[in-house]
Amino acid sequence: MAIQMTKLIHSLSTTDVTIYWPNFQKVAYAVYDDKSVYVFNHPNFPESPFVCLPWSEAFMGNTLILFQDYPTAIVHWDSCPDDATIYAVLVHEMFHGHQHVLGETRFPDELKGITYPLLADNAERRNRERFHLYHAVMETDSTARAAHLRQFILQREARAGRIEDFISYELLTETVEGPAWYVELKAFADQSGLPFNEAIQQYGESLLDKEESVRHVRRSCYSSGLFICLLLDQLCPDWQVAFMETDRSLYSFFLQFVDVENSEVEAVQITEETVATLECIREERAEALLEVERQAPVVLTIHGSIRITGIDPMNIIAGEKVALHKHFLRIFINEQEYLFQQPVIAEYVDHLFDCHQLKIMLNEQPEMLEHGVVIKGVGKFIGRFDEENLTLSIP
Repeated sequence: MAIQMTKLIHSLSTTDVTIYWPNFQKVAYAVYDDKSVYVFNHPNFPESPFVCLPWSEAFMGNTLILFQDYPTAIVHWDSCPDDATIYAVLVHEMFHGHQHVLGETRFPDELKGITYPLLADNAERRNRERFHLYHAVMETDSTARAAHLRQFILQREARAGRIEDFISYELLTETVEGPAWYVELKAFADQSGLPFNEAIQQYGESLLDKEESVRHVRRSCYSSGLFICLLLDQLCPDWQVAFMETDRSLYSFFLQFVDVENSEVEAVQITEETVATLECIREERAEALLEVERQAPVVLTIHGSIRITGIDPMNIIAGEKVALHKHFLRIFINEQEYLFQQPVIAEYVDHLFDCHQLKIMLNEQPEMLEHGVVIKGVGKFIGRFDEENLTLSIP
């Protein structure tokens, strides 16, 4: 890795990243594999261009972390198909560091993403909206481009009135991730030598992927945010500075430069494809919940008033008023906090954090007490235990 990495990072270390975004501040960055981590531009290691450290659990995924209390963009060397992509993803994560340094606060409520509704009309309009957004950027005829632009906005506004505050989840995800994809696209075109329009087409493929739009709402917002940024390039030169100084979402900021008055939204017919996709997703989620129970040697059920205090939003599968927390869950019962680091299925009525039943996947039977049980590695739970049904009712 070291020889290839030296060439790649030399390119990044000598690049003025303000060519991708005005006033772009370089934070620390690192590439790593399963053995080593190469850290660059970190204030705690000023004596050399980079430092090589043994891998640790702090370095997981392609993301931004606080490494030794300083924002650090990290990318796994083997996660990308080529050097240009590694470079571009590093720039993407470094941009999140730039946002961090500037005190970005426009983050989405991840609970809305977990509980995002599977509604046929919303899914159909969202796919139509994304189609028009793609062509609003790619169309060369000005009249056709303007028509696509209007329909993109009108379809989105039609959805917004039906899914209420869930639309804010999309808008804020676009706000944070769209500009990061925008600088990634520019960096990729810069390093790959691919003509910019061809790079845009490559990055825009997911906008036209109807299943991606329905199945992965959060991830699909990255490309829509990117394309809104590309529209802003057409509508308002040097928009980036004003955008970073506002508290508006990216979409709200964009709307001030367009006018869709006296335009009518296209009618949308729900297709069999969309209905089938939604049904498939529901069945897959239900099956995932069943499968985790089938594979567990022991399933302990706890009934009662349970408040959830900590979750991992990226590792939750949600069903109808139920959520599978795949690796992590923190709860509060009777003034006592507990941490689970194993699969737990939580049922709720109105809010994900207000739970009335837990199904805990265990490798062995809990230890029985006179008034409750002990779960190894978690703690003691007080309540009435039904040994035959492995059920604990808490007061």
